[in-house]
Amino acid sequence: MALCCAGWGFREYDLRDYFNAASDAGLTAVECMCAPSVPLHLQADMPTGDVRATLALARQAGVDLVAIATTCDLTLTDPVLLREEIATVERVLELAERLGAQVLTIPAGWAPEDEITEDTYGQVGDALIQLGETAGDLRLTLALQNHAGVTSTIERCAKILQPLVGMDHVGLNYDPGNFALAGQDPYDALTALQESIVYAHLKDFVAAGGEPQFVAVGQGQIDWPPICSNLETQFRGWVAVECDLPDKVEEGTRESVEFLSRYIENIPRS
Repeated sequence: MALCCAGWGFREYDLRDYFNAASDAGLTAVECMCAPSVPLHLQADMPTGDVRATLALARQAGVDLVAIATTCDLTLTDPVLLREEIATVERVLELAERLGAQVLTIPAGWAPEDEITEDTYGQVGDALIQLGETAGDLRLTLALQNHAGVTSTIERCAKILQPLVGMDHVGLNYDPGNFALAGQDPYDALTALQESIVYAHLKDFVAAGGEPQFVAVGQGQIDWPPICSNLETQFRGWVAVECDLPDKVEEGTRESVEFLSRYIENIPRS
């Protein structure tokens, strides 16, 4: 696996400061956000001049822009709104290609629990097939985040991903912190969904005083040695270090990188 920096924790940073902070943490690759709620990062319809300026900032900081994270809702029941969501993701895929990124990561959507049906899974799967084909045409990889709702559990992720087996350009963005939050064993999720994993977000999780929260890798309750060993020996792709602590994101990112690097260095190779 190769480490990069996840963008969400740095959502309050402009790109220059973000890239420099990632470099200072010892990372040489970054993921940027592209969402209306994160105006300091990327915009889907960036003009060519802004694309060039972004790449220049990355070069100056000594990092490569390898991934983009965006938002969407593929669970919408209104067909017109759903088409608009898909079209927006396609524009972000085109932006990713212009920036030389390799991966676009997206959520499945935000359907309330009581509105999720078998049709919801089929609809998300169909949208991923369409978007995966677009990603393939652009030589990109589309990564589905395990998040709330239709992707909250191992079983739900498998239900969506199984029809996509054989598609080279779409798969799972494995996030052990999100699986832990949903009451799932992160290592069981890794092994059960291994063949579908194309990207990862690594953050830790702890239920402090009954209040769940994400923390830096190694500072929570996730059992990291088997996860690190598996990813380092079985996965050939980008693994984004994610620190969802905006008030101390630089410190948390550095600590996460140091923790992961120690384990990676000591993993036996066959």
